[in-house]
Amino acid sequence: MLPASFFVTALILGAISSFHCVGMCGPLVLSLPVAQLPASQRFTGLWIYHAGRVTTYMLIGIIMGIVGRQISLAGWQQVFSLVLGCGLVIYFISTMITKPFTIPPIFRPLYARVQTYIIRMIQRPTLRSMWTMGMANGWLPCGMVYVAATGAMASGSWLGGAGFMMLFGLATVPTLFLLSLIGQLVDASLRSRMRNIMSYTTLVIGIMLIIRGLNLHIPFISSMMQSGTSGTAIDCGN
Repeated sequence: MLPASFFVTALILGAISSFHCVGMCGPLVLSLPVAQLPASQRFTGLWIYHAGRVTTYMLIGIIMGIVGRQISLAGWQQVFSLVLGCGLVIYFISTMITKPFTIPPIFRPLYARVQTYIIRMIQRPTLRSMWTMGMANGWLPCGMVYVAATGAMASGSWLGGAGFMMLFGLATVPTLFLLSLIGQLVDASLRSRMRNIMSYTTLVIGIMLIIRGLNLHIPFISSMMQSGTSGTAIDCGN
């Protein structure tokens, strides 16, 4: 059984990521055709959009939890944690030297297809299209989703991964929901500054993964990450 602190981490990560979302997804959220829906459906439409997004995050969490389970059973979790943690720290350093997060070339075709689909749905606003737009948005390449996916992988189970990503997604909803209501007050420069928070969040997650991989047994951090992987593997085997 995963400790409560593991899921608290998901909520904190999601809350921090919401500021990054304002920078990266702000234009998309502001372009949602909420105003074109009947007045009685506008509030519901926003919730349905975010519900679709969280649903996709949960699907990602299930996939990553299964992968994490296999890594745990193979006994590679500590090595994997060290390698992934070092990779995130190197990524942070690179963003400080060059530019903030850009879409990796391998994901650009996916980004183009999803973006085209979202644009098509924006032109035909219904409650159903709000749901599918939310699900499509969840598949858009996003650095913070990648970071959250490492947490889902550390759960070592499909259920833990789904729960981690669900809480991560829910924690991003309040800020993005508020942006939909007062978006005109958030200018592009403020969204850009919020986007830069992602780099520092990546650094923190990278350090936590390195500490876990070193098996230093530091209270809360080390025990949380260790329990989230090996503890689940033992439980599932019983």
